[in-house]
Parts: sequence; structure tokens; C-alpha cells
Amino acid sequence: MSKEIEKVSIKFKAGAYGAYRSMNNKVWYALAEFVDNAVQSFLSRKKAILSLEKEEYQFSVYLDINIEEDYIKISDNAGGIDSKNFIRAFEPANIPIDNTGLSEFGMGMKIASIWLADFYSVRTSALKEGIERYVSFDLEKVMNEEKEELTVKNTPTLKKNHFTEIILKGLSDNAPSRQGIQMKKIKNHLKSIYRKFLRNKEMKLVFNGEELTYDDPEILVAPYFDNISGKKIKWRKNINSEYGKFRVKGFIGLLKEMKKNQSGISLFRRGRVIQGSHDEKYHPTII
Repeated sequence: MSKEIEKVSIKFKAGAYGAYRSMNNKVWYALAEFVDNAVQSFLSRKKAILSLEKEEYQFSVYLDINIEEDYIKISDNAGGIDSKNFIRAFEPANIPIDNTGLSEFGMGMKIASIWLADFYSVRTSALKEGIERYVSFDLEKVMNEEKEELTVKNTPTLKKNHFTEIILKGLSDNAPSRQGIQMKKIKNHLKSIYRKFLRNKEMKLVFNGEELTYDDPEILVAPYFDNISGKKIKWRKNINSEYGKFRVKGFIGLLKEMKKNQSGISLFRRGRVIQGSHDEKYHPTII
């Protein structure tokens, strides 16, 4: 049963927030934390959402970075953050109630927000709860006043409403500093990380107004090198192995054209790339 939440705990030693800011991270991985939460919210409530929305619905995540106006905005039409997860979402080191999904370790939104900005706000409505919740975090105020709780604003809304909107302001030195090369790299990493969801149209991911799509690299089709007039084969090998309770599934192959930023391996867990996105492919020494 849904309920109004008046306070959420952020109890933590103030100095730890400074440690968050200095963590070694990359912008695309920080932004992926927000996308992960949206994807997991959709997957957890997929049946209920599709039952309500019917054929018109497309799960969508919008990510806008505006350096000139000093903000980042992430919004989605997933299932929203329900009352149980809303309380958990702001507590440091509090793992998700369901840790079998993409939000596996429960450190995503909190750390990513502080790493990227001095201020963040969350506005959300969970499907079937009929309450819109809003909470904001001001890093300077929290540290100066040694705050341990944040006040939550509850507003009645329709039970059919479901969304989350996160706004980051006062961007830190970790945020993108220019609109050119770094923005392109962020875009390429995001569409590489979420290629499975983009490929099967399960998610629409829009970055600064551009809907992202992923193009699979072309696999070499050619005969053996020592018999160039022989039969052409596709140089791709499927992998499907089990190691006790663990299973590895995928493929490995040769590129049609060797390109440095495409060569290497991408490792997936629960549908998203966890190592080897875009031009940072995994290159195990064994191969």
C-alpha cells in the first residue's frame, strides 16, 4: 500500500560526500547509473505498465546535458520509484530490496549525482500509488548543517501516472566541459552499453534530443587466408558454456575491417555492458 513519506535518511559523515566527489569514474558510467535505475524500474513493472498503456507505450529515457545553463536532466516513463525503494534510494550504502536487477549494489543515483553536481532533485510517481514525491539534495547545505534527513514533498496525483525526473545543477569538474568530442564519446558509450535494449526496441534512449541507435560491427565473410579462392565462411563462433551455476553465452568473431575502437570483447551482465563499451573494449591477454 502506498504512503506519504515525510523524511528520507541521508545519515552519513559529512566528509564522506567529499570522497564521493573525488572517486575515479567516467562521465558515461556515472550517467549510466541513472539509466540503469530507469531500465530496472521498467523491467520490474513491465507487465503492469503494458497492461495499462497498451500498444501506444514505448519505454523511454531522456538525457539532456546543458553546460551553458549548468544542468543535467534525466527523465523516464518507467514505473517510478515506489515508497519502499524511495526511502532506500537516498540512504548511503543501502542495497536495493531486489538486487537481482541492474541496480545491483544500490550506490548508483546517490554517488553519481554528487560526483556530477552540487545539487540534485528527484521527482517521481510510482505506478498505482497516486502520490508524486519530490526531494532535493544541496551538498553545501547538507555538509554545513550536518543534515541527516531530507524533507519530502508529497502531492496527490493519478494512480496511472508513472515517471521519474532527476535534475542536477551546479555541475562539478567531473561533468562534461564542452559540447564537442566529449559529448560524442558519451553518446557512443551509452548506445554501446545499452545496445541490447536499443537493438530489440525495448527502450528508446534520447541523448540531447537525438534518439540513439546501435549498429553491430560487420563480421568478416571470407575464405581461409591460404586458399583465397575457396569457400567463403562467416568468421563468427557462438559461445554457450556452463561453469557450475554460472553460464556464459555470446559470440566471438573477426571484424570485416579491423578498427582499433571496435576490436576487443564486450562483457554483459543482465543485458547491459559492464566492461568493454565503445572504444574501451576488453582485451584479455590469453587471446
